Amino acid sequence: MPDAPAAPAEFSLSTIVGVAVLGLAALAGGLFWMTSPSRSAERVARDFLQAVIDGNRSEARTFLSDDLRKADEARSSIEPWKVQLDTRVTIENAAVDGGRATVKASLERDSYHLRPVLTLEQTGSGSWKIVQIGGLEEDPSWTRDRDIRRNEALADDISKALDVPLESPPGF
Repeated sequence: MPDAPAAPAEFSLSTIVGVAVLGLAALAGGLFWMTSPSRSAERVARDFLQAVIDGNRSEARTFLSDDLRKADEARSSIEPWKVQLDTRVTIENAAVDGGRATVKASLERDSYHLRPVLTLEQTGSGSWKIVQIGGLEEDPSWTRDRDIRRNEALADDISKALDVPLESPPGF
């Protein structure tokens, strides 16, 4: 005859209270992390960059300071935004110093990177607004690849114009 199933382990009241306290502490820690100033600034930066990638200029403007928003509104009729498909946003670092935050991000598409640095200031209501965007240099590999494509296109145009075949450089 098989053995009877083992009786469930009994827990003492102190064990149950201990587990409950640990659970509440973890929940409080998670809530603090989610609402901490650096997390809030990071969220604003991420949402702004995602709006830019999505080509949603009106949403992106909601994250900008009044000065940056007005400057963008002045340009909007001459510089339309394009949706940036297959672009990934990563927040690399967020640091808060009082009412000012610096968020370093990475935008990646087709192995090319753009690394903007966003400076945010906290408003009187406690929300964060982007006051400066820096670090927008082109990825050197994109510039190199673009130059190669331009040179290849130029060589192709000259080849067609002179009606001569393209030759591979020595060693290729």
